[in-house]
Amino acid sequence: VDPSQVFRGAATLGFGAYADVGIDVTDRLKLIPSLRLDMYLIEGKDRGSVDPRLVARYKLDKQWTAKAYVGEFSQPPQPESVDTRFGNPNVGIEHATHFGLGYEWKPSRQWSVDNEIYYARRRDLVVFTDEVQQNDDGTFTYVNFVNSGRRNSMGFEIMIKREITEKAFGWLSYTYSKASQKNRPTNDKFIPTAFDQSHVMNAVASYKPGRGFELGARFQLATGRPDTPIVGGTYDADTGSYTAIRGEVRSQRTPTYRQIDVRVEKVWPYNTWSLGLYLDVINVANLENVEAFEYDYRFKNKAPITSYPILPTLGLRGTW
Repeated sequence: VDPSQVFRGAATLGFGAYADVGIDVTDRLKLIPSLRLDMYLIEGKDRGSVDPRLVARYKLDKQWTAKAYVGEFSQPPQPESVDTRFGNPNVGIEHATHFGLGYEWKPSRQWSVDNEIYYARRRDLVVFTDEVQQNDDGTFTYVNFVNSGRRNSMGFEIMIKREITEKAFGWLSYTYSKASQKNRPTNDKFIPTAFDQSHVMNAVASYKPGRGFELGARFQLATGRPDTPIVGGTYDADTGSYTAIRGEVRSQRTPTYRQIDVRVEKVWPYNTWSLGLYLDVINVANLENVEAFEYDYRFKNKAPITSYPILPTLGLRGTW
């Protein structure tokens, strides 16, 4: 049989409209209600969503502002999930509800603090299924995709920022979060999502000592991503190879990610342009960050797959 090329996807036409209005209820309280309308024509079938949202800001004094928000968000299914041959053209829109509560503190013109807690509940997510359905003629068809997925995420965020001035700027951010998922509302239990990282911290600083020099640094720290352990292997005599035996899904994590980058730049200004000579060093401390693990053919021994080692870059740039 001659091979044939098969295309997966769907013809999609979308239309969206968004409107919001700011209402000054009092001198201190401001409400911002908004509405998002979306209509989609996917493989000849229409789908739509109506997403109301509300933001509230209350100015406690000149330095402190309290804030809160709640809103609905929607998105269409991915094209491959509504493919008429390999997907399910009957899957619908995915939905989510977001909540947030926090404050902003600006003790001076140069410094600010932004802090909030949040919760997001995603529902009706399109997930793969091996279920079958009986047709009117007695035959059976694979369903392939259904709107049964759930994703929940909650956390705490804070950012401390120093605004750009003639000499320096910088910011520090930290996030604590938990993200979990399950594909079936009744049988499955919640497990961490593939991108669940409990702790994420970023720090950036830049300083201009003068004479055209600028010094900068960035620090990144993040909890490792969830991973499914391989606990051994079994020999398959039919194929002559080993098959991995996997443990509980996403029950372990890769090691914590850490990286420090630095930059030094010297700029020579001219009448209509400037020339800059810079040195960027990625991972200046040469820290070993494990991205994944590679196993031998028997799944007995493993070796880490690491990201960038120390990587210096020297360059010139001109600005007109």
